[in-house]
Amino acid sequence: MADSIDKMGIETCKVQDWGSDLVEIRLDSLQDFNPLEDLKTIIQKSPLATLFTCRPKWEGGQCGGCGLFSLGTRS
Repeated sequence: MADSIDKMGIETCKVQDWGSDLVEIRLDSLQDFNPLEDLKTIIQKSPLATLFTCRPKWEGGQCGGCGLFSLGTRS
């Protein structure tokens, strides 16, 4: 699990080489996250279909009120 956008790009290419056709991006693992810029960058760099998740602490993730859950509902 990567903690930066650059590392996520490298990991995405690795799993493509292993034969994967889908990659899960754990947004809760990012140390510094700028949703508007970083999501665009990840989508452009990923050679695979991409599933974005943000797991709360009670699901084993690192997001504890980080605001990512409301990202899709903002106007």
